[in-house]
Formats: sequence, C-alpha cells, structure tokens
Amino acid sequence: MKKFLLALSLVLCGAASFFAACGPKTYTFSFDTDGGNAIDAVVLEEGKSYDELPTPQKEGYKFLGWYLSEDLSGEPVDGSVTADGNKTFYAAWEKLGVITLDLNGGTLSGVDGNTLYCEVGSVIYDFMSDYVPVKNGSAEFGAWFVGDNELGHNDEMTEAVTLTAQYKY
Repeated sequence: MKKFLLALSLVLCGAASFFAACGPKTYTFSFDTDGGNAIDAVVLEEGKSYDELPTPQKEGYKFLGWYLSEDLSGEPVDGSVTADGNKTFYAAWEKLGVITLDLNGGTLSGVDGNTLYCEVGSVIYDFMSDYVPVKNGSAEFGAWFVGDNELGHNDEMTEAVTLTAQYKY
C-alpha cells in the first residue's frame, strides 16, 4: 500500500509539474527610452494586445514614437501591439531648441527655472505669447528682445536663443 501511495504521489507530482509548464505562454515588452524616464517592462500572455504604448519624457526633446529596431529604421509602432514574442521598443526623439529667459528683474509663473524648449523652425513669437512676465512696481511687460532687437512676429526658433524681457514704465 505504501508503494502504491508513493507511486501515485509521484505520478500526481509529475502531472502537476507537466501542466504547470503547459500554462499560458508569456512575453516581455521592454522599453529603451534612450535617456528618457525609465519605463517598466510589461509581461503579457501570448495573443493579448497592449493597446496604448507609454509616452516617455526627456527634457529638451520631443517624443516622436516607438520603433522595433534599435537604429529606428522602418515605420514607428502605431496602435496596439499583440504579444507574439519578446519585444524591445526603442524611443525616437527630436532635439528641441533652447530658449533661455532673462526676466530682467521680473518673474514668470508656470515656468520652473529660466529655460523653455521649442521646436526648431517654429515661430518663437507665437510660442512665447502665453509667457508674460510681471515686475513689481509700476512696470508693465512690453516685449521680448533678442539682443537689442524686439522679437519679430516671424522669427523662427534656431538651436538656441536668449530672450530678454523689456518693460514699460
């Protein structure tokens, strides 16, 4: 009887191990953000879809999308992705132009520090329209200046520019 119970136990343990190994297959989706914020890997059962890829952040850059090739060749991944194998997604970035602000004694709410980022080639005047500094006293913001020249309505963003706030008294 003991031999029978031992044999039965061995058969049941073997069957349990076999069926445990035959459970749902899983795949890992990893994210290489190329210097952006870290994104945890995701484990999905085979055939399941990952509907919305995360959007990483990287100071001074605009996120362009995810690619399945490290050299960012081919088309960006668009829409949901089905778990049919382990995948690494590679982030593509566009470097933004740097705007350094000289508030000339004023303050600017909603801005942390004195640096803003703007797409190269875009019109700086339009971008800056929401940024209006204030200065204590009777001074009222007049305009942004680039060097000695008032920022023009059509001036385009380059790699870097310093804007100085000028006030009316």
